[in-house]
Amino acid sequence: MRLNKITAFICCMSLFLTGCGHTTAQPELVTPVSAQKEYGVVRRGSLGEKKFYDAYVTPELVCVASQVDGLMQNNFKQIGDTVKEGDVLLEMETEDLDQQIQLYTNKLTALDEIYTLNNQLSQKDIHVNQVGQSASSTKIEQIQNDINALQNSIGQNKEELKTSQKQLKRSISQNSTDATAYKKAIKDEEKILSQKKEELQQYKEQKAYTQEDLNDYIHQKESGVINQNMDTQLYLTERKSCQETLAQLKEKKENFQLKAPCDGVIVSTYYFNTEYHASNPRYLPANTPLVIVGKSDTKYLQIPDLTESDLKGAYYAYAKIGDKEYPLTQVKQDSTLKSWNVKKQAGAGSDLIDLPVRFACPPALANSLSTGDFISIYIQEKVSKDVCAAPNDTLYRENGKYYVIKCTDGKEEKIYVETGLKTSYETEIRSGVSEGDVLLSKKVFFETEDSHEVQLTKSDFVWKDRIRGMYLSNPYSQLASPDVEKARVAEICVKEMQDVKKGDVLVKLTLYSHKSQLTKLTYKLKTLTQDEEKEIAQINKQQNQTNGNMLSLSPDDAERSVLKSQTDYFETLKALTHSKYKYERLNVETELANLKKEEENAVIRAASDGYVYNIDKTKIGKIVTPVDSIVEVVPYGRTTLCINDEANAIPFGAKAEFTTVVNGKEATVSGTVIKAMNVTPPWLLNPDGFITFIMPDQELDEAAYRSISNIVATAKVYKNCYQITAKMKYEDEYGNYVYILENGKRTKKYVTLAKAHEGVSVVLDGISEDCVVLERERE
Repeated sequence: MRLNKITAFICCMSLFLTGCGHTTAQPELVTPVSAQKEYGVVRRGSLGEKKFYDAYVTPELVCVASQVDGLMQNNFKQIGDTVKEGDVLLEMETEDLDQQIQLYTNKLTALDEIYTLNNQLSQKDIHVNQVGQSASSTKIEQIQNDINALQNSIGQNKEELKTSQKQLKRSISQNSTDATAYKKAIKDEEKILSQKKEELQQYKEQKAYTQEDLNDYIHQKESGVINQNMDTQLYLTERKSCQETLAQLKEKKENFQLKAPCDGVIVSTYYFNTEYHASNPRYLPANTPLVIVGKSDTKYLQIPDLTESDLKGAYYAYAKIGDKEYPLTQVKQDSTLKSWNVKKQAGAGSDLIDLPVRFACPPALANSLSTGDFISIYIQEKVSKDVCAAPNDTLYRENGKYYVIKCTDGKEEKIYVETGLKTSYETEIRSGVSEGDVLLSKKVFFETEDSHEVQLTKSDFVWKDRIRGMYLSNPYSQLASPDVEKARVAEICVKEMQDVKKGDVLVKLTLYSHKSQLTKLTYKLKTLTQDEEKEIAQINKQQNQTNGNMLSLSPDDAERSVLKSQTDYFETLKALTHSKYKYERLNVETELANLKKEEENAVIRAASDGYVYNIDKTKIGKIVTPVDSIVEVVPYGRTTLCINDEANAIPFGAKAEFTTVVNGKEATVSGTVIKAMNVTPPWLLNPDGFITFIMPDQELDEAAYRSISNIVATAKVYKNCYQITAKMKYEDEYGNYVYILENGKRTKKYVTLAKAHEGVSVVLDGISEDCVVLERERE
């Protein structure tokens, strides 16, 4: 019966087309029995080849990278956590760096102490020379006075001797009996004169020696000043070098602590990406995005399936929620992200992966959208704005010209029209008709089955996907690596999946060359102590000799003050010697502390309560280094469910449900997607795939995680939209359409539909108000 009706319709249409050659004749269209006429309405607006895309709300991605390589130590923030600018995100291991900082801090303190004591010693040395110079000058003056007095006395003795000699001559010439007495007196006077001359010579020699001492004191004072200046320059040079090294170490430590550059939410972390963790999951390379923060004050609409290179030429883009359209402006991706693009394939000459297209979020939508929300975006290419457009099935062609059949109050009028841009199911009409005109369609509707009217209303449509291929993991596991340069596994103290407490011994290591270095450094420390004792004993001996010499002098002797200042000098010299040996011991003790720390690190302990994982690869006798991960401890508490099968459609922040065993009974547990492709694209970190993390809303034990099944997650949420069933939908060469009732007439409406899900299609475009749709009662 249906075939006969279609045949009759084709015959009638043939007759109709044959009779349409007269442009002024009123068209007489023959409609087959049981078929009803179709109509289309002229609309005004923008026209272009329209494509529909799924887009997601994404923040501005800010990548936080370290300037230095390091090992993960503390992770303070996790995916999905909200952060404020300046919050510490993670810290890399800085124990060795801290030891170096402490070492150079101690060196700087020791250098300052040595300099202070050395400066005091130089000042005391100068003081000793000043005292000696003053004492020598005073002594020279005293000797000179003695010489002058002695010379005067010698002069008097010489005059007396001359007088006695004259008297002797006189007495001899007079044959006086006094000649013998004069001879004896002359002999005595000559003897006294000779003694005084010898004494005078001694004074002159003493004066010469004292003058040499004075010259030595003057020279030593000048040399002391020079030496002090030289020591000061050497100290300042060494101290500057020590300060620069210390500043570099502290600056380096600052780089080991990564802070949030802005307010936002953590959307991705590098250390969850196992691609880079083949050697050591704790290793964090420099100049690589370790944490990605989504800025809370900036939102974009991003299309994962459309790249920047795909969108060329003129176009018009808009987002649509319900009946409202929001024009969009494209925004280029951040240049920093471009520099971190991975290549499509290894090898020279391979191209960089294109970045997805993104648009600025309209201000009118910014407050109502959150990161990860789904939204519909339309892009029209070769756009004509503010034009009249008619459905393609209302256009007829005759002698190379187009015409339409306008229906007004039941009358049909043939009108030639000028056409313009043509799309998949609409054509621009430049003249002949106006907005709102009703046009007759080429096609008819056969009443071949029962139907009923359905009043469509807008509502949210939640698209949920059942996920398969899931696996369990814990991205927050604590990975234990040896903190020694090289060691050998000596003992494995736990088994796979064994429960452990914080501080429990996991693995013991045997260190290389540890005992010989420890013996060598211990001997050196002992030798330094012995050498210091010997040097201090020698200084004490010199000090005791000086004290003895000082006691042998009279209290008013000028040299006594020199010896006293030398005694003070020896006290400072002992303090300086002790400070220098203290500095040397500091270096040796630091090395010993490092060895003892290595000895402690040879015992690897659990950092938290949890269970042992991935220890089955560790074997006794295996040689390990800091880049090797020996054992993983999965902590109890916050754990995630990881899925990798068709998970790209699951948006950030979406809800998920899964079945598991809780307290011995099967129960449905909910969770939140905290890492998904729509926020952090897979090409940014991992070109081989992407993993979605779901965070359960309640804490689960290990048994519950092992029994998880039936994961269902929200893939999309269409806001304020129409939904139709398969019985309402029709399709022809122009596209999908529905039948609606307008003013008591059935009208065909071409619509843009999202991909059907569980028998329901979301109407993205084509219906602008609440309407009545015809639904077939049977297929």
